[in-house]
Amino acid sequence: KPVLPGNPAFVEVTDGRFAVQTPRYHATLSAEDGLVFRPLSYTAPAGSPGDAADAPPELQVRLRRVARGECELFDAASDVDAGAEEAVADDEGVSFWRATAFEERYQPRGDGVEQSFVLDQRPDGQGPLEFTCELSLRHLAVLPPRAHRRGGLSCVDSGGALAVRYGQVVVRDSGPGGLVIEPELSADGRRITFAVPGEWLDAARYPVV
Repeated sequence: KPVLPGNPAFVEVTDGRFAVQTPRYHATLSAEDGLVFRPLSYTAPAGSPGDAADAPPELQVRLRRVARGECELFDAASDVDAGAEEAVADDEGVSFWRATAFEERYQPRGDGVEQSFVLDQRPDGQGPLEFTCELSLRHLAVLPPRAHRRGGLSCVDSGGALAVRYGQVVVRDSGPGGLVIEPELSADGRRITFAVPGEWLDAARYPVV
């Protein structure tokens, strides 16, 4: 019988720093640097400079802030311990508890890494719950959004091939409730933002992912 490959998993390579590799990508993860994702299918275009050929595309995503109105669940700029947050690793992935009832989680899959957030209870404050992630790209460019087409943010490498996608945000509560949110890229290309509507949060059954 053929031997099926096991599910990819993060391995702690140094204290607080994790890594995973599949035939499609290599990724590292830490509380300080967030997720650094490198697709492995890259081929430098002919005639490209040596540094481009030696440096594959790379996407880095770091959670910076989560707030509902004036109530902050997490703010990396003011939390002096954010970069040293202790990771919790299990068979499902790696988590960081950014607040008492708020978990940031990363789970490797065959085709990528799933970033998720878990709210154990309704967050304080009024209005939408706004998420901000810092984005850093190397040898990647985000494709401009196309009218009437959703599906997240797509990045192409220097050869023009699709290399990385930050997908749509799927929100689910512990009942039948759910919705899909399109992430947005800031004008300077350095932040990914999305927001969960306040009325949905108030009616949801917790925990919410």
